[in-house]
Amino acid sequence: MENIRERIQEIVDLKLSNRETTDALLRLDADNVDLGSEFTKVEKDRMKTNSRIIVRAIKPYDNDTYILLSKGFDS
Repeated sequence: MENIRERIQEIVDLKLSNRETTDALLRLDADNVDLGSEFTKVEKDRMKTNSRIIVRAIKPYDNDTYILLSKGFDS
């Protein structure tokens, strides 16, 4: 997957509504996460890092969703 920050910026640059931006970022996260057994620990760690970056990008558009999703990273 290309640089996750670039993909986030592409979504943000579309100037969608907050809900549409959040949905697009969540779709990006879903595309990013594939924790099948065929992936190495390094690849899984990269996916987790990318998810954290995506969730942080959601905050300005939907703080409630950000709070809900970020709690999952604390465990």
